[in-house]
Amino acid sequence: MNIKRLCYLLHLWIGLATGIIVFVVSITGAIYLFKDEISSTYQPWKKVEARNQPFLQPSKLIEIANTQSHQERPSAITIGEKDEAVWVDYFGEKGQTTIYLNPYDGKIIHTSHLGTDEFDFYRFILNGHLYMWFPRTIGKPLVSYGVLLFFLTLLTGLVIWMPKHITLHLLKKRLAFHRPFKWRRFVYDLHSVLGIYMLLPIIVVSITGLIFGLDWFSHGIYQLASGGKQMEAYTLPPSDSLHIQSKTASIDLLQAKILKESPNAVQYYYALPADSLGSYRVSVVHEKGSYYKQDNLFFDQYTLKELKGTGPYAGRYKDGTPADKLIHATLDLHEGIILGWIGKIIMLFAALTSASLPITGFLLWRRKKKQKKPVG
Repeated sequence: MNIKRLCYLLHLWIGLATGIIVFVVSITGAIYLFKDEISSTYQPWKKVEARNQPFLQPSKLIEIANTQSHQERPSAITIGEKDEAVWVDYFGEKGQTTIYLNPYDGKIIHTSHLGTDEFDFYRFILNGHLYMWFPRTIGKPLVSYGVLLFFLTLLTGLVIWMPKHITLHLLKKRLAFHRPFKWRRFVYDLHSVLGIYMLLPIIVVSITGLIFGLDWFSHGIYQLASGGKQMEAYTLPPSDSLHIQSKTASIDLLQAKILKESPNAVQYYYALPADSLGSYRVSVVHEKGSYYKQDNLFFDQYTLKELKGTGPYAGRYKDGTPADKLIHATLDLHEGIILGWIGKIIMLFAALTSASLPITGFLLWRRKKKQKKPVG
């Protein structure tokens, strides 16, 4: 059995076995990709009229939100640009409540509540993308290893597609749709031609998805990128227990400290201490829409002393090693955000193409199987 024959058999049977997983993960990924852009069209409360005046202090905004929500322990506050509302989140066993405020005068713009068992379209789509709507313990490995096998079909597909003797004429022939359009040939071209054009972005989506889904895979990628170093687990440092009897330092002082260091950031996310040992976790976003160019910092809730977290996502992104930055950029690569709108559009076509591959592959296999049936 030659290499091409082996690759064909692997491509066929692995493709048939993982087709449903690939289709669901790809379609849900395509739908979720533009979630923020779509939701902004029907969530006007996230925007305010920009004013030439400073925002209210975070503590004042939290105080107003607490009164509106009838809760005393907010989970986080997010402060954006001059034309964006501030929002305060309350996470609990019954769900999530979010209060949107005008940062200039503290006026309540909108209150939203999403119960744990309440239906939310994008939460439903994300659950399908990550777990295929199974419980996490079943769905995560099912999707992750399904994507790993799909990655193998991409490599075997490339081997099958590659002509034995590479010439410009053969490459042009294999990179073009054949005319006149006949159904079987058109389906084959959809599978082969579209697949080869979208091969690189689909490989990027697959590898970055595997970094999220499989610990051993992400650790292996990190070791390759770092020259053999082990990737540390992401941990949140606790506040100093010696100061438990002290009063929690004001978030206003922390905000002033962060603004002094990063005055031009586009968003500041403050995860507030959940208990007496909890610390302030601050995400400083330096580029709108980017997950990569952000710092994840930690501060003692009593002294505001900066604490050291571990893992590639902790710390200032500019201070990270090349391996840290690669892992840090995983989501930007996965969604194409790293290339802006063009990147997202490329990834949309990649997701739609990968969703079509199991369908066109199945149609080709079924037709071939019918042709082999004996007559009579």
